[in-house]
Amino acid sequence: ANLGQCFIAIDPNAFEDEFEDRLQKLINYCRTLPPSESGKPVLVAGDPERLHMAKCEKLGGIPYPQSQIDFIQDLARKLKVDIPKIK
Repeated sequence: ANLGQCFIAIDPNAFEDEFEDRLQKLINYCRTLPPSESGKPVLVAGDPERLHMAKCEKLGGIPYPQSQIDFIQDLARKLKVDIPKIK
């Protein structure tokens, strides 16, 4: 595929003192802004992922849409393998 990747780790404190405190202030400010949709909170980077992880923890696993479960079961029937038990 001729793909390449480059990862760089940078310590932001090397450029600006108290970076974490300043970033937390920005996040707190953003969360107090009026939401674009009433009744929904303002989210910052990482919030949707944390909410999803909390949901998975509460459910004891990853929730799958019924359409995906149906697809898996249909595929298992076509391939003549045991249908996976899904709660």
